[in-house]
Amino acid sequence: MTYYHPEDEAELPFAGPLKWVAAIAALFALSLIVDFFMPVVCTDARVEEKIFIKESNRFGGDTYDLRIITDKMKFRAKPDLFAAIEDKTVINVCHTPIYRSVKQVSGLNTKSNLPFSFEAVLPLFRGYGAFPISLLVVACFCLFFKQDDTIAYGSGIITIVLLISMLLII
Repeated sequence: MTYYHPEDEAELPFAGPLKWVAAIAALFALSLIVDFFMPVVCTDARVEEKIFIKESNRFGGDTYDLRIITDKMKFRAKPDLFAAIEDKTVINVCHTPIYRSVKQVSGLNTKSNLPFSFEAVLPLFRGYGAFPISLLVVACFCLFFKQDDTIAYGSGIITIVLLISMLLII
């Protein structure tokens, strides 16, 4: 019978830097979650330009990118909001305080004098709201799981994959 020494086990490559990446990812996810739940900041802005970009897909479809540029910020818009806003219109833009993600746009239509209010496109929180929460959980698991280094190492790699996916969505 042989006796197993834990000192004989090889150390996993990049285990130290992986912990640093997990710590940064956990702080980033926590800041996204805090930013989303903080009260919004509303400012008035004048629409300077509307940009409509149509790109053809390689599969035959079209992709539309609608952007509104104001004197204070740029943001993506849904088609209804894009049609309702005219140039030089003063709009009320409500955004998050840290990352300035636009949550709501409201104003008065210059042609019909009717008020409009639209929720802006938030890709990180609308369809992908689980990304910041799952990134935080997996990164904390990588940082604080001490029983098995292999499991912590694997969750560190998952942390990197989630972080890259989130940054590509934003």
